[in-house]
Amino acid sequence: MSRVKVPRIHCTSVRFNKLIPEISVTDIEESLRFYTEILGFKVEYSRPEDGFAFLSLQGSQLMVEEINHNWDTGELERPYGRGVNLQIEVDSVEDLREYRRKTKLHNMLQQVRAECYTYLDEGM
Repeated sequence: MSRVKVPRIHCTSVRFNKLIPEISVTDIEESLRFYTEILGFKVEYSRPEDGFAFLSLQGSQLMVEEINHNWDTGELERPYGRGVNLQIEVDSVEDLREYRRKTKLHNMLQQVRAECYTYLDEGM
């Protein structure tokens, strides 16, 4: 597998969202391939020597960092991310469906769905 080309940038002109999840990963290269090549995220900022990248996609923002045990709050066990749901709006889910179908992730990723939700609150 080829390495993902990640720019080494010390600052970014991207406006940060008020809440940006940071996900611990075991393999930063594989994670960057997934987020950039499959989902279409852009690397906005990275520190390759730290195994860290700040990503964005159509207004969504996410940080990924290779596990370094600096932020451990408990023992890390697979599968990681239990209890966390991320909703990311994208233009199309077809690439992710195909990736899920072709890889071992088909058992780990839930069925990818394209759904539309409406928030209605009569009190507002």
